[in-house]
Amino acid sequence: MAARARGQTLPPAFAAWLAISRGPICERWRSFTRFTFAAAIGLRSRLEDFAPTIPDWANDQHTLAGRKLGRGLQHFREEGAKLVPEPTEPDLFVEEAYRLWAIKQHSKQWRGPVST
Repeated sequence: MAARARGQTLPPAFAAWLAISRGPICERWRSFTRFTFAAAIGLRSRLEDFAPTIPDWANDQHTLAGRKLGRGLQHFREEGAKLVPEPTEPDLFVEEAYRLWAIKQHSKQWRGPVST
């Protein structure tokens, strides 16, 4: 495991996973760039003990660091779900999706332990 500048560690396999998982959700075009980038980061982490610095905006509700910062659905909507370049057509389902995700998130918080 390679040490990061801020004292955190990032497993080499996670670096490759992060590179792949941050690709576009819906691709209208095909590109090999996602895969070559993932290979470059993955191989570099194994061969040269490299660990990329994770940008602050990537620490959202889906990461331990983001949860420690108290980042939830609102932060994800404002920062984590930004698309560059911005879409040219409106998303007809975005409001309904966030409404349902908020209900789902709220119900998870109040659920008790699972009994066996």
